[in-house]
Order: sequence, then C-alpha cells, then structure tokens
Amino acid sequence: MLRLLATGIAPGSFYAGGTGDGRGHFDALPVDFTARAVTVLGDGAREGYWTYNVVNPHEDGISLDTGIGWLIAAGHPLTRVHGHTEWTERFETALRGLPDRRRQHSLLPLLHAFAEPAPPLAGSALSTDRFRAAVRAAALDEESDIPSVTGPDYQVHGRPPGAPPGMTPPPADAAHASCPPSAPSPPFG
Repeated sequence: MLRLLATGIAPGSFYAGGTGDGRGHFDALPVDFTARAVTVLGDGAREGYWTYNVVNPHEDGISLDTGIGWLIAAGHPLTRVHGHTEWTERFETALRGLPDRRRQHSLLPLLHAFAEPAPPLAGSALSTDRFRAAVRAAALDEESDIPSVTGPDYQVHGRPPGAPPGMTPPPADAAHASCPPSAPSPPFG
C-alpha cells in the first residue's frame, strides 16, 4: 500500500473482471494483532516448532480494491488507472523513478505477481485452522479470534510513523511527474 501511495496510482481493480466491488479477498491482518500473535504464540513454543498461515480467513468482502477505496475516502491522493496493463506499466515506471532508498524497498522484485488481475476469491486460499485454534487458545483479544482488517487499519499505514491521522506520505519526487493522472474514479467499498 505504501508504494501505491508513493506513486499516487492504483489499478481500477486488482481482480479479474475489474468490478472493484469487494468480490476479491485480501489476506492482510491488522499489524498490531499480527505482532501480538507472533509474540504470544512464539513465546509459548518452547519445544519443537510450529508454522501458521497468518492470514485473514474471513469471507468478509474486504479486498485490495476495498482498501484502495478506504485510502481515497480518507483523502489520500490516489488515482485509479482502469486498464490493468496501463497501470502495471505506469506503476513500474513510477517505482523506478523513486529515490534509491525507497526503490530498494519497493515491489519491483515482486511486480510480476501483479502483471495480471487476480482471480477473485471469497476467502483465503490458505487454511488457517491451526492459527485460529492457537489464537483462540491464547485469548489474544476480547473476541479471541482472528480479526478482519478495517478502514482505520489502512489509514494508520497510509501515513508516516508517528504522524497524526490524515497526514499522507511525502510525494515520490519524480514518480508523480512520470505518471500523469487518469481521470479519478469514485472509491470502491
């Protein structure tokens, strides 16, 4: 998400069909919950080893498209590029135009994973049975379950560390100039 914010552009949809109606699924979890789960579950593992699929198992209709809509609704300057191939090309150009340090921490090595729109899935493709059982046994929060990501979770990660709510990351220097905006579209979600 940070590199989408840094470049100022996002695809019309991350999913095949391009409807942007939340049919896809995003496996993300709130960072605070994930950190707590890793700490508590890891601290409890004194013998052997355990592996968990630390992903969102809920069929909650929350997708990458939904997250982009939340960021746009929160006032982040993102423009949706409706042709996926056009977005991929512009995104790569913008990423390559980032300052060295930001480019080194970008999605460039993983860009091939976004070359085509993803097939929409209602929930995670990975089993979370073991992770969910461990979370419930550890009673990590009031619900004792894996939470869904929410709009405020996206907004927290859409600003620099320690910055007040509503603050956006600094512009990506030449990245904006190398990618003239398309017409903005309404947020999805």
